[in-house]
Amino acid sequence: MQNYENVAYDNLIKETKNLFVMLINIVYFTIMKCKHQIDINLSIEQVLKLINDPNYYHRWQRGLISTELISGKNGETGAKRRIYIRIAGQKVKMIETILDYQPPEKWQARYTTNGMKSIQTNIFKSKGKQITQWNCYSEFNFTGGMILISKVMPQVFKERARITQTDFKSFAENFYLCK
Repeated sequence: MQNYENVAYDNLIKETKNLFVMLINIVYFTIMKCKHQIDINLSIEQVLKLINDPNYYHRWQRGLISTELISGKNGETGAKRRIYIRIAGQKVKMIETILDYQPPEKWQARYTTNGMKSIQTNIFKSKGKQITQWNCYSEFNFTGGMILISKVMPQVFKERARITQTDFKSFAENFYLCK
């Protein structure tokens, strides 16, 4: 009888370990990271002036429906903003929280919505008098049904930052060209 109890206990330990490994894999694989870089033919001061002005958000944030500051001061660490945006045909409500703002080099924000939290870290570097390099690091953490969506359509999330950078570059360079 002792032998059967040892075998049952060993099997229970193995199954527990397997379950633990499966849970770790689910958590690990629900995180997606990506990096994008673009050079903007403007000074870092000009870039930051436009990127931080909510009056221009609709000009370079594709699908933006509305945005409202709900606490703090615009662009400052701790500020929160409610954003309604259309992504992949769906209206999405997000809360943006500025986590770290160290002008002119760093701007970091967390975006939360149902089933997803995203941290965007933006690093700006001057590459001369009229060129600013913008590096964007994105980390997405998915829960619930968004895990499946992130597996089926990962490009929707990965490309969003790249498209936003490209749209901003076009807007900003044309904005100052027309002045």
